[in-house]
Amino acid sequence: MAIIGNSTTFRDVHEWRVRLAILERQVCMIERQMSPENYAGAGTGFLVAPDIIMTATHVVPELFSPSPNSRRSRRVRFDFVRSPGGEVNAGVTLNFLDDPEKVVFASNELRELDVALLRLAEPVGYETPDGTSHPRGWVELGASVPELEEDAAVSILQHAHGEPLKLAINTQSAVTTDQYLNAQISPEQKAALAKHWPFDAESLSRRFLHKTDTMPGSSGAPCFDIDWNFLGFHQGTSARFPTDAPIVNFGMKVSAIITWLAKVGLLDAVSLPSPSHARFAYSPEPSRTKDSALPTYLAESLAAGESETVEFKEKSLSEGPSKALLSDSIVKTVAALMNSETGGQIFLGVRDDGTIAGIAQEYAKVNRQRANWDGYQLWLSQVLEEKIDVVGASFLLSLHRFEYDSQDLCVIDVRPADRPALVKEELPIRVGARNKSLSGQEMLNYHIKRWPPH
Repeated sequence: MAIIGNSTTFRDVHEWRVRLAILERQVCMIERQMSPENYAGAGTGFLVAPDIIMTATHVVPELFSPSPNSRRSRRVRFDFVRSPGGEVNAGVTLNFLDDPEKVVFASNELRELDVALLRLAEPVGYETPDGTSHPRGWVELGASVPELEEDAAVSILQHAHGEPLKLAINTQSAVTTDQYLNAQISPEQKAALAKHWPFDAESLSRRFLHKTDTMPGSSGAPCFDIDWNFLGFHQGTSARFPTDAPIVNFGMKVSAIITWLAKVGLLDAVSLPSPSHARFAYSPEPSRTKDSALPTYLAESLAAGESETVEFKEKSLSEGPSKALLSDSIVKTVAALMNSETGGQIFLGVRDDGTIAGIAQEYAKVNRQRANWDGYQLWLSQVLEEKIDVVGASFLLSLHRFEYDSQDLCVIDVRPADRPALVKEELPIRVGARNKSLSGQEMLNYHIKRWPPH
C-alpha cells in the first residue's frame, strides 16, 4: 500500500456528495429573450439571499436600462438539469423584480469587480424544490478563504453554452499572479490584453486565476475549492484575446466582493444564514464551527449585549413534571422578533452578562436516544413551529451551532414575518430588550401599523 502524493486527496463520499446536491439547487441559468416565445442561456448566477442572485455585471446589461422592455428581456431558470436517464428537467423560471429602482440591488463596473446583485420577484431561497423536502437555501459568502496555492483545485457549477447544469473540476487549476504577470510576452501584447482584461497587480489582487474548463454561458458561475468552500465567481477568459501569454480564466475573489459590499453598506443584506435544513438536514454530524469563524454580525451582537434585536438565554429548558419543556420566554422572544421589522438573534447558552454557559448539557434532556446537536436542533425547531401560530414558521427560522469558549452555542436567527406571529392568541412584540404581549385594541393598532392594508 502507498499514498502517492498528498493524503488530503481523500474525501468522505457522502458528505462531499451531499454538499454538492445542496449547492446545485442554488445555481441558476440567466436567460436572454431572443423572440416573444424563445429564451437562450446568457450566463450563470447563484442565490446569495432568499431573493437575491449574484452574477457578473456584463451578463445582464439590459437590467441597467431604463426601458421596462429591456429589463423584462432577462429571467432566470433554476433546477435545469439532466436526469440519470438522460431526460432534461426544464426546471422553474423566475422573473426579476419589475421595479427599476429595486431590481439592481447593487452593481460594480466590469474593470473593477464586475459584480451584480439582482432581486428576483420571489424569495425562491425559502421555497422547497420539487422532489426535495427542504428549502432551497443560498450560497453563504462567509469569510474569505486563504489565497489559492499554485495548482489548487477549483470546481465550477455552470450553465455552459446554455445547457443543463454542468460541473467542471480541475484538481490542478490555480495559477499564481506571479506566473501570469511574469509571462514572456511583448509590451504591445500586454497593452492589448490590458484593454480587455486586468493585467496589472492591483486588478489581479481582486481576482483568482484558474484553468478549470468554462465556455460561453459560464460567466457569473460560482467557484469552489475541492471541499465546496466558496471562492468567488467566474468572470471570463484571456483566450478571447490571443497573445503569447498562457491562457487563463479569471474569477472574482470572495474577499474582494465582501470588502466592496461592506464599503457600500450592503454586507448585512447577503449575510443571512441559509435555512438550517438546507445546510444540515443530510449531514449526520455537521462540522463544528470554532469561535474564530463566528460570523462577524453574530460576534458583534454577542459583544454588544442584549438589545431590541438580540436576546441571551442561559438555558432553553424549563423542567416540566414529566419531560423537558421549552421556556415560554424563548417562544415569545422568537415570535416577537418575527413581529418586528428587522428580526434578530437569540443566543442559547449565554448568560445575561454575555459569559458562556453552553447548551450541550441539555442534549440528553431533550432526546435521550439522540443526545447530540442533531436531536436538540430537531426538537427545538419542531417545538417552535408548534407553539408559534404563523404561516411558514420554518422559513423564518435558522438554527445554528457554534463552538465558542469550548462550549456549544445555539443561535436562533429570526427573520421578520409578513403577517402576525401569535402565541396563545396574543401578539408578542419587542420593547427595548424585553417582550410585551398585546391583545385586543393594542394588538389591532400594532397590526395596522406593522402590516398596513394595501
